[in-house]
This record gives sequence, C-alpha cells and structure tokens, in this order.
Amino acid sequence: MKHKVKRTLRILFAAFALSLLGLAFSYAASSEYTPISVSLNGTTVSDDAWEFKGTPYIALSTLKEYGDCSSFKLDESASKIWFELKDMNIHIADDETTAFIKENAGTCYMFIKQIDGKKYVALNAITQFAKLGYEFDGKTVYLAPYKNAKDLATVSADCNAAESLISGDGKNISLKKGQIVRIVNKGSFSTTVKTLAGDTAYVASSRLSAIEDTSALLDFQYSAKTKPVYSDKVNLVWHNMAGTTLEPPDKTGGIDIVAPTWCRLIVNGKGDVTNYCNGGYVDSCHDRGWDVWLCITNSMGTSGATNYTSTVLENKSLRNKAIAQYLFYSALYNIDGINVDYESMKDSVRDNYTAFVTTLGSYARRMGLTYSVCLPPVASWYVEYDYQAIADAVDYITLMTYDQSTGSAGPCAAYDWVESSINNLLEYCPASKIMMGIPFYTRMWSGSKSSKSVSISSAKAAVSSWGVTPSWNSTLRLYYAESGANKVWLEDIRSIANKLTLVYKYNLAGSCCWSQATATDELYDLFNQVYKQHVDPDTITPAFF
Repeated sequence: MKHKVKRTLRILFAAFALSLLGLAFSYAASSEYTPISVSLNGTTVSDDAWEFKGTPYIALSTLKEYGDCSSFKLDESASKIWFELKDMNIHIADDETTAFIKENAGTCYMFIKQIDGKKYVALNAITQFAKLGYEFDGKTVYLAPYKNAKDLATVSADCNAAESLISGDGKNISLKKGQIVRIVNKGSFSTTVKTLAGDTAYVASSRLSAIEDTSALLDFQYSAKTKPVYSDKVNLVWHNMAGTTLEPPDKTGGIDIVAPTWCRLIVNGKGDVTNYCNGGYVDSCHDRGWDVWLCITNSMGTSGATNYTSTVLENKSLRNKAIAQYLFYSALYNIDGINVDYESMKDSVRDNYTAFVTTLGSYARRMGLTYSVCLPPVASWYVEYDYQAIADAVDYITLMTYDQSTGSAGPCAAYDWVESSINNLLEYCPASKIMMGIPFYTRMWSGSKSSKSVSISSAKAAVSSWGVTPSWNSTLRLYYAESGANKVWLEDIRSIANKLTLVYKYNLAGSCCWSQATATDELYDLFNQVYKQHVDPDTITPAFF
C-alpha cells in the first residue's frame, strides 16, 4: 500500500465501534442518567423515564401503550427498532430525494437502550414514526399521541403566541415549527391553544395546521434546510465517538461546527452503516450556536475495510444503499451537514469513489445540507482521490494537513509543509472551499522510526520531565526538543497561531481540528481570539512553559 498511516486514535476507536455491532446497549443507571417523569393529559404515566445526554428516553412499554407502532418493527431480542423505508410513508426534502432513499436504503435502525434491565427508546428519534408528539422541559415529558386526535394542531413556522390579546398584558410564548399544541377555541384570525406543558396562549390561526386525518399523516417528514452563509472564518472540530455517546464540547466561541463520527460503513455489512447518532447531542450543539456535520467513514483501520470499501464502491446497488442510509440518518437526527472521510482505499476505486462523492453530494444539496469531504494533501500516491472532481462536487474540502511524518521522525504539521499543501490543493480547488487541518496532538518519537500520538499537554509534560528547554525553529515554526533517543516537534498555541496566518494569507474558509479528545479551553480560546475577535495571529507568541 502507498498510503501513510493516519489518525491512530481514530483507527483504534473505529475497531472498537465495529466490535460492538449487533450488541444490545445495556447500562446500569449511573449519575449520567437523570430520572424524569412522563405526563399525559395532566396525569403522570406510571412507567419511569430517563434523560441521558440531552435525550429523553421513555419506557418501551410507554411507547407500545400510547404510540402507533404499526409502521416499524420492534425487535426486543436485538434491542433495535427496524425501519423498512421502502414500505413506509415518508417524504424527505423532495420527491426525487425521497424516491432515492426509499428505493436504496433498505432497512435502517435505531437502538433500544437497556437501563437497569429495562428497555427504553429515544423519544426524539421515534416521535414522528410513533405519532407521539411531546414537549420536554428537562424534568417532565408531556406526551400527546396524535393518532385519531381531533383537537391537536402543528405549528407551521416559528412564531410568538400571546398569553393575552390585551396589549401589554401577559407575556409572549415562543412556539417552534412542528410543535404540537392543543386547540381550545379556533377563530378565523386568532386561535386559543394550550401547549403540551399546559400554557394557554393566542396564536394567529394561519400559523396552525390541524391534525385531523391521521391516516393521511406521513410516517416521517423532513423539510430541506437553508444552508448557512458564514460571515467569518469557521472552525470545525471532529468528535470521535464509537458505540457511546459523549458530551458536546463546552460552549465556546472557538467552535462553529462539530463533526461526530457516528455513521460508519459496516465491514461485510451488505452496504449498511452504523447508527450511533444522538438527537440530544445535536440539540445541545444547536443551543450553543454550532452546526453539526455528520462525519461518515469507511471504518478505515478495521480489518478488511480496504477490500470491503472497494466491494461497496464498485457495486452501484451497495454504494447507493450506503448513500441512502447516510442521508436518512442525517434527516432523522436533524443534522446540518455531511463530512465524508473515506481513507485507506485502493487506487482502483478512483472513479467509483468519485461517483459516490458526487451522488451523495447531489442529494445532500437537495436536503439543504452543507457538504464536505476530507482529503489528504495532494501527492502522487493518492491515486484514489480525483481532487478536481471532488472539489467541484463539494461545498468544502477539509484538508488533512497533519501527520506529516509517520514513517520516520519528523514534525506533525510544519508551517512550510502546510503552506505547500495549501498551494498544491489550490490548483484544483478555490480557497473559499478549503478548511485547513490543525492537529490538537503531537507525535513523540523514540528513535527514528517509532512514534505515538499524544495530547499537546502530555507532550509538554514529557519535555518538562526531560529537563531541557525546547528551541523554536523559525522555518518549521515549531518548538523542538530531544533527550537521548527521544525527540519531539511540538504543537502548541504559538505553532497553531502561526498556521492560522495561512488562513488569512490565502483567504481560506477556515480550519478543521483533530480532535475534541485532546482539545483544551486554551486551544479554543485561540480560535475565538483570531476568528471572532479578529486578533492578528502573528501577535500571539506565548512562551512555551
């Protein structure tokens, strides 16, 4: 193989993710699980429920009793809910996108979670399919089954509702598009409604769509998004997750986009992809003002992934199945964009990988999703990537300018190498589409051939223990230190600030960072200073220690 080894942490986690496939998630209720109550028409439902990472989980028995389970299959033995999309009444973005997904996706799924030996379902993911509307205030889920309901309506657009029609009396209540309310008194111009949480308010009748004929309701509906236009440089951070749900980063001005690695091609899985998505995580990121781009991978680093990627890409049916599933999960979890990260592929997949990227991009655009693809720096051995065709098909390229040295001792991302990589990509892609890669890690070398990836703070601690003072290399724009056979070219605030000057020198779209696992508040503050407060990165020269 010609390919360099990339992202050691990612490879280890990818292998872990695939080892979990097909296994039921079973947990004891730890402190991360918060008990919540469920209310229906003012009465507390006897079954317990939990909040976990922003997602309300209701008991499977509650779903069965109050939801409409006719459109999907409950597989309790596998702890999964199956969606046979070709047989379902769904509409995603437009007719063409819907037809593609229904024709190609096959069977998709979501997990049933087991807590203390009891089964629970993520309400935010199943809500439409089960025709089970709800509001959640952090403590109580207010349910509203709308099968055969005659007094319910959905809000057609975000709007304010007034507690009183008398000017200055009462307060405004914010209603969200798609929110279910109960009609109390319908008028020609104004309708009195009650939210599921019990608030009474007046809203313009034109903002409501009555739920009357549930037989005509879709099992799932997704309206195309409006893609954002970023006014400043943007920073993306990848959040590597495999078989578990992590907390989103703390709120910071140094992040604009978070890219969780939830959906991966299942090796020997007949074109199926994993679904580790979490709607509560997405909601939390949106509350922080960030977009969420679903990072999709081919499980690179997992045994058999390279050959199986070729199998899928070369078979149009399998290729379209994976594409359709990526699109469906993006819609189901209210994702804002897709970030494709397929690596360690054979040269022979070049044309078929381009077809994969182009097809996925065409439907992502119809759904209003921002579309990006990861690419390594241009090199003769990366035959599998058609840089020009891919650049034409995407909104952004996330350029992986890190792991410069993997086979022999050297820096992770020297300034001159990063700048050269940018210039090489500019031959195929406009600067406005390029997001420059930033490593939130460095490599510690023992001898000339052996290295390991460590966090920046760990590398600093190691150098401190050596009792040496690192020297600044003005060409590489990195600190260097060595002790015996040990050596390190150090990434830190100063080296990253230097690289950020290239974003402005070449007027790039922004940056992309690997990864949240080794991020620090100090690193995010740097991006906030440069991108939001417009501090000249050339002036940021902190001492190493």
